Amino acid sequence: MTTTQRQDAPRALLRRIFTDVLPKHGFAPREKQMELADEVLSAFCRRDIFLAESEVGTGKTLAYLLPAVLARRGRLNEGKIPTALPDGSQAPVVVATSSIALQRAIERETIPMLSEILLQHEIIKTPLACVLRKGKGHFLCERRFVHFLRFTDARTKEVLLPLAATTLTDLAGAKNLTAYMKRHICVDESCGPDCPRYGECRYMRYLRDAQRGGYDFQVCNHNYLLADLIRRSKGQRPLIPDYQGVVIDEAHKFLDAARQMYGCSLSLPELTRIAQDIRDFTFSPGVPTADISRETDRILSKSRLLFQYLNREVPPEQDGDDGAERYATKIRERTEQLLRALKRISTRWTGCSRSGQWARNICSGSGTRNGR
Repeated sequence: MTTTQRQDAPRALLRRIFTDVLPKHGFAPREKQMELADEVLSAFCRRDIFLAESEVGTGKTLAYLLPAVLARRGRLNEGKIPTALPDGSQAPVVVATSSIALQRAIERETIPMLSEILLQHEIIKTPLACVLRKGKGHFLCERRFVHFLRFTDARTKEVLLPLAATTLTDLAGAKNLTAYMKRHICVDESCGPDCPRYGECRYMRYLRDAQRGGYDFQVCNHNYLLADLIRRSKGQRPLIPDYQGVVIDEAHKFLDAARQMYGCSLSLPELTRIAQDIRDFTFSPGVPTADISRETDRILSKSRLLFQYLNREVPPEQDGDDGAERYATKIRERTEQLLRALKRISTRWTGCSRSGQWARNICSGSGTRNGR
C-alpha cells in the first residue's frame, strides 16, 4: 500500500468530520480550516515537518487536534517508528503552546468537547485523554507545605488549611493563594530521593500518572518541550514519554523560549545583589575571604563597564531579532571578558568546600546571609 493510499481513508474521514459531523454541533464548514487540517494529517502520515501560518478565525486548534486524533487512534504511524509505550499503549501527541490560557482551554474545553462529539458519532470508542504538563513550581510540595504551615501567621494558615483536606496537586486550582504563599509551598529544585516523602507525595503520584500510557495528548508550554529535548540529548530521563508527533502552536514565540532554555542571561541588578550577598556572608576559618572579596569587586566593576557599553552601543530601537543579530559580534568580546572574570571567582569559590557550596546556592537564590 502506497503512502497516498494509506492516507486516503483518514483524509476522507477527516473531511466528513468537518463537513458532516461538526456542523451538527454548531460548527460551520470552513475551507481554509479543512485545507490546514488536511496538510497537518499529511505531515503526520509522512513523518514530516510542516510549517503553517493561519489567519485569526481559521480554527487552527481543531485543524491540528483532529488530525492528531486520527493519527494516534488510527495507528497511522505504526511500523514507521516505535509508537508503542512500555505498557503497550500508543505513544501520545505533544501539543506545545506559549500561553497557559491556551493550554488550559485545550485540556479543559476543546479536547473534552471533541471527545464527546467523536464518541457520539462512533468515530472513537473510548474518550480522549489529555494531561497538562508544567514545571515543578506549579505543584504543591507536601513537605514544604507542612513546614510553612507550622511557622506562618494565623491569617495565612486560614488560607492554607483547606489544602490539607484535599488531594489538590496543581496550585492553579487553589483559591486565594498569594505569590508569596505559592513560593513557599511549591515543589522546589531540591526535590529528590533525599526527601522523606519522595515517591509517595502528591507531586510524584502526578508524575507517575502523567508518564503512563493511555494519554492521547501531552499538553505543555514551549519551555517544557525544550527541557525534555535537552534531557534527551544528555541521555537523561525524559520529562515526557516517547511521542509520535509534536504540534507547536503560537510558534512565533518559540524562538524566545529557545533563547531562554539554551542561552544564559545576566543583569546588573542581579550581579549587584550577588556581590552584596558575598560581602554579607560570614565565611568559615581558613577561607581566603580577602581574595574572594577582591574578585567580587572586580566582577562588579567589569559588569558595570559591560552594561554601560551595551547601553551606549545598542540603542533601544535596535531591540528584537534583527538587532540581536547585528550587535552580537560587537558585544561578544566584552561579554567574554565578564565571563572569564566570573569563571575565575567561581574557581576560587569551589576551591573552598563550604564557600563553594554556598556560591552555588546563592546563585540559585537559596543562600544564607548573616545567619538569616
